[in-house]
Amino acid sequence: MIAIRSILCPFDGSGFSRRALEHAAALGRWHGAKVTLLHVFTGVPADPQDGPAAWFTPLEPQERKKIVAWLADAAAPFQAAGVVIEAQVAEGRPIPEILRVAKETEAGLIVLGTHGRTGFDRLLLGSVTERILRQAPCPVLTVTARAVPAYRAGRPPFERIVCPVDFSPASTRALEHALSLAQESYGRMTLMHALEQVPPDDAGTLAHFEMARFDMAGFQEALEKSARTRLQEAIPEGARDWCRPEILVARGRAWRAILQAAEERDADLIVLGVHGRNPIDMTLFGSTTQHVVRAARCPVLVTRSGPPAI
Repeated sequence: MIAIRSILCPFDGSGFSRRALEHAAALGRWHGAKVTLLHVFTGVPADPQDGPAAWFTPLEPQERKKIVAWLADAAAPFQAAGVVIEAQVAEGRPIPEILRVAKETEAGLIVLGTHGRTGFDRLLLGSVTERILRQAPCPVLTVTARAVPAYRAGRPPFERIVCPVDFSPASTRALEHALSLAQESYGRMTLMHALEQVPPDDAGTLAHFEMARFDMAGFQEALEKSARTRLQEAIPEGARDWCRPEILVARGRAWRAILQAAEERDADLIVLGVHGRNPIDMTLFGSTTQHVVRAARCPVLVTRSGPPAI
């Protein structure tokens, strides 16, 4: 199983960051991990004439004490339940500071609150959440304010897991995490693959390429059968004894299929793998992962293969 010893939870006091703290604390208690509750003080913009190095005014000692006390109040209910939580205050730009603290604390997981599906969140995902997901040195658990509450004490963190697999190295890595979590809970895991269908509007395109007689339905059925076989083969020997795996091959846009599968199964968690290595990966990242992160009713665990994106 994948051990988690240190969890980082950025916190700004918003509803979604408080929901993220609930999940971070629950995971900290289950794994016996320390939770670092981090607030990044961005400060008041300084005089532009002072140059880029002085882009914000530093935090006064008295104000720092107030922020530390505020973080302590947020952490108190979870500390009373036995969770080890350490509060930290950083100054600067949110993304570099979050990544810096993640490395310094050797975080095995970052639990990050996101807005959800609002228009403002599209900007947030593009500027903060997306970059953290692509550059973090560890897996990231995203939690929206709409996400289900954290599990009750004494219960495993995630008992119903949906793990999309596209047979890339990134999704293989995600599957390893999903299997580890499923093993902890003896829960149910759904391995799924989405087949992008050729829409009816493309019939003219097919005819243009002299493919009008092509058996598209038969081709889709063959792809589905192949995907089912590969998903079955991806399940390690013995895993059926503890994770009750379900194989699902859906048709349609991947992000819609993932969200529908999670909704129908009342999933506790979606596990996604992304590459995060180059500009092409960034485009693919935006097409599926952002939709799922933004709209999921449950937390989404994002793992990445390859070195962090720049």
